[in-house]
Amino acid sequence: MFVSLPSSPRYLERKAAAARFNDGDYIFYFKNGATASGDCDGYSSEYGGKTTIYEWWKSDIKNWIKRLKAAGANIETNSNKYQHGYYWVSFPTNLIYGTGLHEMRSVWGNEPTGAAYLRRNGTETKIKNTVDFRFAQTSKDFNWESGEIKNHNRRSLSVAHSNKDIPELGVVFTWGQEKVMNSVSARGYSIEEVSKGEAYIIDASTIEWFAYDDEG
Repeated sequence: MFVSLPSSPRYLERKAAAARFNDGDYIFYFKNGATASGDCDGYSSEYGGKTTIYEWWKSDIKNWIKRLKAAGANIETNSNKYQHGYYWVSFPTNLIYGTGLHEMRSVWGNEPTGAAYLRRNGTETKIKNTVDFRFAQTSKDFNWESGEIKNHNRRSLSVAHSNKDIPELGVVFTWGQEKVMNSVSARGYSIEEVSKGEAYIIDASTIEWFAYDDEG
């Protein structure tokens, strides 16, 4: 039996068509040390251009505007008037190192996967099947959630980074991704294997831009 859904806009809340990356919970790492994080209905991030966050609800985009301004971003937005569609807020991509996963929305053993994107020397590389993807500056931590740090060697990633004097990316898989990371290494990235096939650190000092797509 076919059941039609109500015509309320809430049923339309999903990834905006103009967004490159899916709806999800993301964190934007600003070069001034600030961060802005939260759930959105998708985002786009163009190296050398703009990073744009999309929301169906005006109240949600207003919250993003507050977060981005608090992080020191000069923003543009279409939220100054009613939109029959998605609201957006954008800022120059050169203000951020990149974007990572902000918060897991799952239980251990049933983690959704996504894809990490890295840009180096003008070339973009995609890393599939990533469960978690975070950034840590020198002497800072990856800030895993307390309930997740014990899983998939996240704690070991934090320990491995703690003695480094470079910014790094922490990449987590469920298992068996040695070939994937060997391929990334072959493209010139400096990678440390913390747990075989499961947890890796990537030197971010030569990475021009990075992004995460929450495909889960």
